[in-house]
Amino acid sequence: NVVVGIIQLLLKGMYSTLHSCKAGEAYIEHVAVSSDNRGMGVGTKLLQWCDDIARHHGCNIVTLEIVKGNPALRLYEKKGFVIQPLISCIE
Repeated sequence: NVVVGIIQLLLKGMYSTLHSCKAGEAYIEHVAVSSDNRGMGVGTKLLQWCDDIARHHGCNIVTLEIVKGNPALRLYEKKGFVIQPLISCIE
């Protein structure tokens, strides 16, 4: 029994200092897969779990933010996430 990945999903009404969910939105606040288990479908299963929970709670969109250059970007795009640049007040 070894933890190989984690994911934290935020729904409307849940407290977070990072994000405030809109109605119908679920937000993936944190996701990580151990380096030894990457490429084995763990991330895909975690994202599917989030999608299932989000739908169960009436959400029609799942969002997340990633750091530029994150190699998991390919997985997110494969799972249907659309890239939208963040508008920042800091340049």
